[in-house]
Amino acid sequence: MVETNDIRRRKLGFRACHRGILEMDILFTVFVKDHLGGLVSEELDLFEELLDESDHDILSWVSGAAETPDRVNNVVLDRMKSIALTPEDYSA
Repeated sequence: MVETNDIRRRKLGFRACHRGILEMDILFTVFVKDHLGGLVSEELDLFEELLDESDHDILSWVSGAAETPDRVNNVVLDRMKSIALTPEDYSA
């Protein structure tokens, strides 16, 4: 059975929003809500690769506390870096 992008988005969305670090759960939840539906197949590949990275590393890259390595420096991470979390995001 061939997995459609819609099925893949649901699986990746669930995986993204259940990480372990609250800040990453919140950030990924906002990203999934605002961006996941518009990702094309190649961007879904990039997103899936990003999900293999550690929460601490992703948080450091998104916050600017650490330099982003070339292997994950792409349009998907750029979109995550552009998310401005509001207090309402933390109360969800």
